[in-house]
Amino acid sequence: MAWTDPAYEPVVEVPTIHPMNIVLEGGSMTVICVAMGTPMPTVSLYVSGNLIRQEKTRHMVAVLPNVTRSMNHITCYASNGYGQPSEASKRIIIGRMYFGKGKIGF
Repeated sequence: MAWTDPAYEPVVEVPTIHPMNIVLEGGSMTVICVAMGTPMPTVSLYVSGNLIRQEKTRHMVAVLPNVTRSMNHITCYASNGYGQPSEASKRIIIGRMYFGKGKIGF
């Protein structure tokens, strides 16, 4: 960033979760955090209050294996030293697959 470039406080979008319809316990999910700001923000990914990953980027993709039922609150947080940090959260439902009497369910 040159000294003449304007600084913009960070803005972060609500996290995108894949698969979108249902995340199964024991499976994996992909979380995408997208943030804007100048200089480039540091993006942090929290799952149920625990820091999972942090990097200086505008587009973070994290694959989380072995999903548990407690991993139901996803937060993306962005900060670049200008203005207020930004955060966006999403609650998700973790499904449990069961097998019984020849049937598979969620």
